[in-house]
Amino acid sequence: MNNLKLSSGYSIVNFNYNKYQLREIFIEGLNQRLKLKNKLELNEIHHQFDVKNNFEELRQQCFLIFKTQRFKESYLSIARDLIETFFSKSALVQKFPTIRIQSPNQSAAPYHNDNWFGHGKDVINFWLPLSQIDKYNSLRICKNKNENQYCLDYIVKNKLSLSKINSLLKQKCEPVVLNENEILCFKTSTLHGTEISKSKFTRFSIDFRIAPSQSKLGTKPINNFYNVNELDNHLSKKIKKKKQKQKRIKAFFYTNLCNFKSAKSQLMLCVSYCKDNNIDIVGGDSEILIFDYLPVLRNNLENKNIDAVVVFGVDIFSGNKKLAKSILELAGKNKKKIIFCAESVLFSDDKDKKIILKLLK
Repeated sequence: MNNLKLSSGYSIVNFNYNKYQLREIFIEGLNQRLKLKNKLELNEIHHQFDVKNNFEELRQQCFLIFKTQRFKESYLSIARDLIETFFSKSALVQKFPTIRIQSPNQSAAPYHNDNWFGHGKDVINFWLPLSQIDKYNSLRICKNKNENQYCLDYIVKNKLSLSKINSLLKQKCEPVVLNENEILCFKTSTLHGTEISKSKFTRFSIDFRIAPSQSKLGTKPINNFYNVNELDNHLSKKIKKKKQKQKRIKAFFYTNLCNFKSAKSQLMLCVSYCKDNNIDIVGGDSEILIFDYLPVLRNNLENKNIDAVVVFGVDIFSGNKKLAKSILELAGKNKKKIIFCAESVLFSDDKDKKIILKLLK
């Protein structure tokens, strides 16, 4: 990783947009999903689509684009080249990037560093804008290594509240404005965040992480990462052809109160997810809301005519781990899959149980 020149905590590396066509694939996918009347201008999407009031819908549509074959191939090609250039063959990369959307007068992320959220100290962040950025809507980072360490020590020593952390780092962090063919990379110890955007543009960006090895992941599950062999398999033509021949999953769609997400919102996400992942919805049910033990879901998991139940996400359990555990055990007993669309997790047996329970708030 010496070529990354991260002695100051961050670096900027060259990146050829034309080689991977990631931005074009993303814009094309978003244009199709939002069904806009006019051609989508990504940095001016707020003039065509109500980003502020439909933020979560927009974000979920972006995640569904990430799961399409074209986007995934492009993203994994970038990851493979970065690993080949800067890492060894023991490196791992996040399976999917995270989308960040910041429209005018909105903020995207409070100040933090990724160590605080369980990422290993040797993991490297990569930040890649998909739309036009300027100093008013870009990511802000602490560019001085010594200042960064001082702030970290000061925050811990004085047990600062989140508001005071933001006030402190607002003075210490500076915007990074990248040129057309550049990626920002920085250590997980580097403090970063955003301010309320004063730009006239909406900023779309993705970020992802590469770990030098499995032992360097921190507390993050290995299920969220691909190793080099898996990357190569996904990028090989033989694997693509094999995937196309895979048996389609027959599933029921299921909704419940789901922390007050509307049934329509749940359905929109699940239908799009199933369309992109060879899942056929052959029926659907809604829960009897006065019962807190999810009898309808339990009944679906005993249906011999389906392979899986498709749900919006772990919010169907409303944070009840005991309830979630009993449902997952029933699914395992009946050899039924539960597909959690929002988290892109497919539960099929006991090894997936820890992942689901860990995601519950």
